[in-house]
Amino acid sequence: MDIAVIGIALRLSDIEKVDDFWKGLKKGRDFIKAIPNNRKKDVEEYLQYVDGNIEKLNWENGTYLEHIDYFDNEFFDMPPKDAQYMDPNQRLFLETAWHVIEDAGYSMKAIRGTHTGVFVGYVSESDYRHMIMAMNPSFASIAVPGNCPPLIGGRISHILDLTGPNMLINTVCSSSLVAIHQACESIKNEECHMAIAGGIQLHVLPYRKIKVGVESSNGKTMSFDDDADGTGTGEGVGAVLLKPLHKAIEDKDNIYAVIKGSGINHDGHAIGISAPNPIAQEKLLIDTWHKAGVSPKEITYIEAHGTGTTLGDPIEIASINNAFSQSTRHKQFCGIGSVKSNVGHLDGAAGIMGFIKAVLCLHHKMLVPSIHFNRPNGHIDFCNSSVYVIDRLGEWKKDKGKRLCGVSAFGFSGTNCHVVLEEAPRRLEGCREGEEPFVFTVSAKTESALAQLIKRYILFLNENKQLHFVDVCYTSNLGRNHFKYRFATMASNVEQLIQKLQEYDTLGRTFYKQNGKPHVNAQKSHRIDLDNKLDAMSKYLKGEHIDWSQFYTKIECNKVSMVLYPFKKVRHWLTIPGVNKEVVCDSDNNIRGQQQQQSSIKDAKMVLKDALIEIIKKVLGFEEVDTNCSLLELGGDSIHAMNIADELKKKYNFNMDPIQLINATSLHQLFTSETLCRESESIPLKNKSNKEQYIPLTIQQERIYFSSKIHMNDTQYNMPYATVIKGLLDIDRLQNTLIKIVKRHEALRASFHLVDNKPMQTIHSDRVVHLETADSMGKSIDTLIQEFVKPFQLSKDPLIRFKLINMEKHQYLFLIDIHHIICDGISTNIIIHEFSTLYKNEKLPKLDMDYSTYVKKLTHESEQEIMEKYWMHIYREKCSKTVIPYDFPFDANKKSDSMDTFSKKMDDGLFKKVKSFSKENSISMFELLFSCFNMLIFTYTWRSDMVIGLNVSGRKDVESYPIVGLISNVVPFRNYILSDETLLDILVHTKNKIREVYPYQNYPIEVLAEKTGIYLGAMMRLMFNMIHVERPDRTLDDLEFEPYYIKNRTINNDITWDIFNHHIGLLMVVNYKSNLYRKQTIHHLVQDYMDLIRIIINDGSIRISQLKENSILKQSKIDIPQTKLNL
Repeated sequence: MDIAVIGIALRLSDIEKVDDFWKGLKKGRDFIKAIPNNRKKDVEEYLQYVDGNIEKLNWENGTYLEHIDYFDNEFFDMPPKDAQYMDPNQRLFLETAWHVIEDAGYSMKAIRGTHTGVFVGYVSESDYRHMIMAMNPSFASIAVPGNCPPLIGGRISHILDLTGPNMLINTVCSSSLVAIHQACESIKNEECHMAIAGGIQLHVLPYRKIKVGVESSNGKTMSFDDDADGTGTGEGVGAVLLKPLHKAIEDKDNIYAVIKGSGINHDGHAIGISAPNPIAQEKLLIDTWHKAGVSPKEITYIEAHGTGTTLGDPIEIASINNAFSQSTRHKQFCGIGSVKSNVGHLDGAAGIMGFIKAVLCLHHKMLVPSIHFNRPNGHIDFCNSSVYVIDRLGEWKKDKGKRLCGVSAFGFSGTNCHVVLEEAPRRLEGCREGEEPFVFTVSAKTESALAQLIKRYILFLNENKQLHFVDVCYTSNLGRNHFKYRFATMASNVEQLIQKLQEYDTLGRTFYKQNGKPHVNAQKSHRIDLDNKLDAMSKYLKGEHIDWSQFYTKIECNKVSMVLYPFKKVRHWLTIPGVNKEVVCDSDNNIRGQQQQQSSIKDAKMVLKDALIEIIKKVLGFEEVDTNCSLLELGGDSIHAMNIADELKKKYNFNMDPIQLINATSLHQLFTSETLCRESESIPLKNKSNKEQYIPLTIQQERIYFSSKIHMNDTQYNMPYATVIKGLLDIDRLQNTLIKIVKRHEALRASFHLVDNKPMQTIHSDRVVHLETADSMGKSIDTLIQEFVKPFQLSKDPLIRFKLINMEKHQYLFLIDIHHIICDGISTNIIIHEFSTLYKNEKLPKLDMDYSTYVKKLTHESEQEIMEKYWMHIYREKCSKTVIPYDFPFDANKKSDSMDTFSKKMDDGLFKKVKSFSKENSISMFELLFSCFNMLIFTYTWRSDMVIGLNVSGRKDVESYPIVGLISNVVPFRNYILSDETLLDILVHTKNKIREVYPYQNYPIEVLAEKTGIYLGAMMRLMFNMIHVERPDRTLDDLEFEPYYIKNRTINNDITWDIFNHHIGLLMVVNYKSNLYRKQTIHHLVQDYMDLIRIIINDGSIRISQLKENSILKQSKIDIPQTKLNL
């Protein structure tokens, strides 16, 4: 029986597409390179932890995958913790198996429940399991399925419900080719109807521990060359989908090549257990050719084992010559090559990679060069040999009949395998393009994946315009899965389809035109069929199941190889113990009134419920769990149930039957079950784990907390930041940088809860925020920001989010959104500054004080008493509010959030004078500018007693400067200006007043208002703020950063006067209530401010009264142009 190869998928180096591998082979690419830095770092951190010595590591060049830590667990409905503790070999082969099925044009609906076999070649190293035992032995039981080699294939059959044979094969170097042989035999014996066959080999700890004597000196494999001294190393994964040829033809499958026959044998008693046996190899070739029913002289290419060893290559060539000599005396009629010259020796995956290379050569009718062949091996007489080395790209010519080739793999175990391949039969072409339109569909599990798919289809179709359009639509409808996020369009040819996809990619989700139907030009004779397709398309976009086969019953269609699903690249790797600092609070900060010795039954039930939820989250690895789901629906199994029960026993001495966990229809049903409620009465309340102790909130945080609870769907406390990045961005490096920042700052890992009816915060040691990626879909930056900024849930969400949006080639929009309860303006600057440092792989100094310690210091009673005494003295007398006269009537009963912004950049000449004046007079730029603002307000109000809201950092101590958190405060700065004072006098006493306030800046304004009875929020109608704007280093790997100014959405004061100390100068940004002031008034205000600064720098002896008497500040009637901000 002939077996068809109908699907191919692989991962190799930086390649995930078969076509890219073929392009590399054609160009003679050498895939050997140094190990990627990110992988080296992971290994070094692990080895540093286990033995502390990484100086003598022997890193070898090889063909390494860029990332073995990435895996899309959500796609396979797998808990994050399971993915983390699963060997990368198992994860990557699962994704590759999915891709090989897709490449063959089969949906899960078509293959699920079928008698399909899985055959995997794999040489186990157990490195990942050893890492788990060294670093996280408590998760050993959870890790068992993910590190059991036979489950590499077993998990695929389980997830896809495949009922055919499932085998793991380890014959060392020949494992994956033997897997193909076994798959073919199983199909022939009718043990399965189709089979996934392949192999994988990853080096989780890719440094040379022990040499076995076949390693090359330079890391390269120089097959058949005289300078060859061994084989290089490599890793990769490959898989093929196999099916009987007659069924493949009948089912219109895309056939790459045909397996005519295969065979295996063993070296028997050779000169050494690992030495090759030429007699066994020769016999294998003869027997396999005979079994395949081919004439040896018709074989015109052999993909050899070709290890590049001194002993192996001459023996292999001698075996081939002896086998050919039994049938022909022709010389140099058969080409030979080895993919190991490109990729090195992939151990268990070596055979599949050579097999895929040979299949692609047949498919494209070309022979690709075996590289590093400069001078023939001196022990091989190629002139009198049947074979010659293919050392250049060329057409695979043939005299008659079909192209035939052989693929060999010889195992270190002595197990040899040979497969004979023939080019695919000529395909019966289906329907050609006409005017009849067809529906093309794309779907994905996430919106970002859908956008990626559409981009990939645009590239793919532009490169493959020879494809028949009906085949493309047929495969998209029936050969792909249909998930939640969907796109559909109608076209009549490939060119039209590309245009429709480009429109979507540019304009976004605009499927419908003309009363909700896509615009299609169609002949009247096709109207009925067209209406049916339009109706199906409409229903499809609404999420309904469509039987697409009804539209192809009268048309000859073929499956074609197309774009594969873009798995989300989520890092799943073991964490080094002790890296994440844990917050350990004083005993009096524990949960739920721990001083109470007795607990109510209700409290006991709540504790048990909370404990169960936390343990389930920990065991499964989720940030949150839906209590309406069962443990099984969350991806759990009996092993998880036993681990959850064990954790509950250890922490609460509570015995739970794992069967009860498994059988519960939902977690909610479990929590309310009579058994659980009854047994929970006997458990004592226990303290929360030290990892998540509770700490108090500051007064500012309490105000925000309760306000956020009232306005849960509001985003008034969101603090978004945006910047445009141009250049070749390393997204993995970006994500790792963000993870480091979140790990460094406790506030970014905080969540907020009511404990004994009091709001408290807890710091999570393991809260990791991932970088979300998406495509712009042609939307504006403002629209993308608006869509990104969403309400936070203080008790559930991570309170910081990151998103990277692809705008166009090498241009991204990078967004950060942080809840104000854990962040202030200075914190944003700290994050941006640290981003620059960490992205360059530079180290940051250790924080002298953490956030939780500083919060407790701020809330300490003695500290509060000292500050309170000062502010009570300042406000011992009542004050009235300070306002600049309104242009429009003020209605106290009418709340208005209408606001506008005016901005102006200080000219460079004045900016230089401001800096010089500040330096010469030993005054800070802030003190100068704020003093001038006080004088400006006086000239507009002529009130001696004024109150201005002043934003202060709240970071009084040096150790608090780099802390991220809500530490800044608003100080009700009270100042007195007399009309006979000079400008210099006012400057001096205002400066002194600022410095006097400094030690007391952390006193909460809310408490002051309560103590004095003065509603200071209403008093402070004017706010002043000076902000030093950090920006990422523009020399970061030639990346260019352009911060994008996000306009304030609301304003609580009449006027907020922001001065941005930016790298390009000083920028005045005035936010004001447009229902109170005309824009012209604000223009004049800003211009007067600039003039006042000039006056005090030129002559500070002028009395402030003269500014009014002599009209020095003239209100110009000329419109002042607004500076376009690029903050």
